[in-house]
Amino acid sequence: MASGSSSSRKSLPAPDGVSLLLSHLVPDGGGGEKTRVAEDKTQSARTSSLLAPLSQGGYIDIVTITHAERMDTVFPAWLRLAYRGGGELYTPWDLNMPASIPRRPVAHYRGDPPITVHGATTAGLLGCGLRKSDITPTMLRCVETAAGLLTRMDASFLSIRIEPSLADWAVAHDHGNYWLTPRQLSYLGFPIDLSYHPLLPVAKFPTEENPQQYLERLGAFYLHARQTAPDQSIVVVGNPGAIIYSRGQGPRAAEKLWKLCEAVEPLSVQAIRVGNNKVLEGQLRLLPLTPTVFKAREVERLAKKAKD
Repeated sequence: MASGSSSSRKSLPAPDGVSLLLSHLVPDGGGGEKTRVAEDKTQSARTSSLLAPLSQGGYIDIVTITHAERMDTVFPAWLRLAYRGGGELYTPWDLNMPASIPRRPVAHYRGDPPITVHGATTAGLLGCGLRKSDITPTMLRCVETAAGLLTRMDASFLSIRIEPSLADWAVAHDHGNYWLTPRQLSYLGFPIDLSYHPLLPVAKFPTEENPQQYLERLGAFYLHARQTAPDQSIVVVGNPGAIIYSRGQGPRAAEKLWKLCEAVEPLSVQAIRVGNNKVLEGQLRLLPLTPTVFKAREVERLAKKAKD
């Protein structure tokens, strides 16, 4: 997931690394503005065996966002067509494809594709909405989606922390063989915090795990972030599994987990407030994002169905 679409970014000499990150809010001298998530007082507290550990201590808001639109979702054959003739030169053939991407072995993009131009644009729109909602976060996000969000958040005071704990389910990919390192991402122009030590180093990343172990891995990081966050808000940007976890869903069957993840759309948002032994669902003061006419028609269809 770590490939930039900007032509000003440099080519990479090596392909190793990770796809998810945590960006840390640098204090502004005023103690930092607290994230405000409107709490629905009519909604009852709900508990979950997955989320219960997060509810210990004072209240903190956790906002989870999935990464933006992936290239291989829109263009399933993009690698074959963009690297015609077995060459190493990337040649886009659609305006929704980034003009340039980092040079790395083509095989590494099979499990770690970039986001589309549309994905970067809509991530920016969401970032603008977050800024307008007075959310000042400590963030965790896929690298390119983070860049799109930060572009519209006036967030030059943020740096990015790479955290392998939030990577996708281990059985899906051979992660460690194609991830970009924090230093390589920094070389590409992303504001990476090279002093950050991840909770789960790449060298210790599991080679395989069942659904329960995957959700426990996510939970370990959420708990770590909750206990160490310098502010009263955390924004997580990652894979659909992070949304599944933040909803308190804990499927034990692999097939069910796959179905749940497949149903999560790009840039989906889930907000919870945890603390005082409660897990509360809140509402962000954030306008909804309708990225395509197809999505608009689907929203209209569902609204009409709800009235009938």
